[in-house]
Amino acid sequence: MITYAVSLVVLAQSGAAGGQGLLDSSYQKVRKARSIAFSMTMPADAGVPDIGMAFSYLRGGYRRMRFQGMEMILTPNLRYVLMTEQKQYMKMPAGSNLNSDFSLPGLEGLGSDVKPLRAAGDARLVRQEGKDVYRVPVQANQPGMPSGIVLLIDRLSVMPLGIEYPDREGKRTVFYENFAVDTLAEADFAWSPPADWSLLDQGKSEAKDPPGSSGEDEYTAKLLKVGTVAPDFKAKTTSGSTISLSAQRKGKKATLVNFWFYG
Repeated sequence: MITYAVSLVVLAQSGAAGGQGLLDSSYQKVRKARSIAFSMTMPADAGVPDIGMAFSYLRGGYRRMRFQGMEMILTPNLRYVLMTEQKQYMKMPAGSNLNSDFSLPGLEGLGSDVKPLRAAGDARLVRQEGKDVYRVPVQANQPGMPSGIVLLIDRLSVMPLGIEYPDREGKRTVFYENFAVDTLAEADFAWSPPADWSLLDQGKSEAKDPPGSSGEDEYTAKLLKVGTVAPDFKAKTTSGSTISLSAQRKGKKATLVNFWFYG
């Protein structure tokens, strides 16, 4: 406690100090929290709407994430993906292991699968967004994490405030907004399907073809054969425009369509 107080005095007087000690103090604060909730807005490229997200985490395997009209709810006994606009939901596989991993920079203490951040230089004390903020350059601690990330830590709470990261348009800053500690309970993660919602049909049927047929079940029989031209379809982009498969493959030898799913 005395060492930590001395480090704060050094920061206040000189504006700089060892970044690793500050990272360790912030990490321990996160580790001690029973629950954390916050929101953030990811800036998008020009002409594309920013992406709003909200996260809730409670020790014991409780987690909620909201983004782009979708929500994931994970508890020890409940794992759902919700599509709000469509009023549909999916049940996640029982083996999903998302509860232990929480990899946003500065919040590694919420999970057990991500290594704590390591400082890449000294911390700097600055005034940013009306707050006294420590800027700590950090090393990448997971695959795909870019270099040049700066973690922002609140001077008073020693909790992470957000990150600054480089991209092709320069440096961007994302703040962890509406940050709340130890305000959640198990009841905040309860969910049951409303009457007007439906379970999303993921296409698979257990029905079998009648005797004397090819022996394929109904689902397999509907799959496209190799060499068949894929049927056309249209979809909305994140910017609100419409694209079609036929337009994307026009004049091209091949088009890869990647259907992906969180979890």
